Amino acid sequence: MTLHRIAAAALLSVAALGLGTPTAWAHGAGGKPIPDSAHYLSQITGIDPPTPGLSATIDPRGEWIEVTNTTGKALTVLGYAHEPYLQITASGVAENQYSPTLQLNQSLFADLSQLGASTLPPLWRQTSAGHVVRWHDHRIHWMSAERPPAVKSQPKVGRVVGPWTIHMILGSQPVDIVGTLSWLPVKPSTNWFAIWILIGDFLGFAVAAGIGAWFLRRHRTRNPDPYAGGPDLASYRERLPQKLRP
Repeated sequence: MTLHRIAAAALLSVAALGLGTPTAWAHGAGGKPIPDSAHYLSQITGIDPPTPGLSATIDPRGEWIEVTNTTGKALTVLGYAHEPYLQITASGVAENQYSPTLQLNQSLFADLSQLGASTLPPLWRQTSAGHVVRWHDHRIHWMSAERPPAVKSQPKVGRVVGPWTIHMILGSQPVDIVGTLSWLPVKPSTNWFAIWILIGDFLGFAVAAGIGAWFLRRHRTRNPDPYAGGPDLASYRERLPQKLRP
């Protein structure tokens, strides 16, 4: 009975692991975890207008966006208040120290409603000599720990949450990076690695228990109970004197 109970408990543990769904997290303000990060997908749909020598890539989870400028012209990335934020020139990459976007991009969430444009002329500080700049941008990811209203009502339905745009100026020509943010429900996955470990442990225990039971039966066969089955009457009669035998 003990073996049966242990086996049942092991099988229930296997079933619980098989039904479990791993939770995906992203970093948040103060290092706190933000749920649902694996459900959001940020994508670049194009550069408008398409420009040879100008390209962009993005982290699918919206952690960063990267722009490469090999056009030979100065590229200025505009911030949330349409102020000069970043520049890629022949000398390299620089950031505007007076840009409000520079401070807001230091945290995952920011209150853009309180954003005010700087009235100071740009103060550029060079950060590299290359032609590639990568930064965290609040325009490309969902800005709340709460799900979008449409997603909250139907979380199992994939949908486009909305478009996003990053404005830039190449030389004197406006150019935009455009993209979309989507909600992609993640289906439950089975933790097969943990399941096989539990199955292996259960089978090992069952084999050990079977071997122990076999040795116990063998021991009892070699050493029978001398009182099992009552006295041996035939042997007792043979030891009696002839005249006393029945």
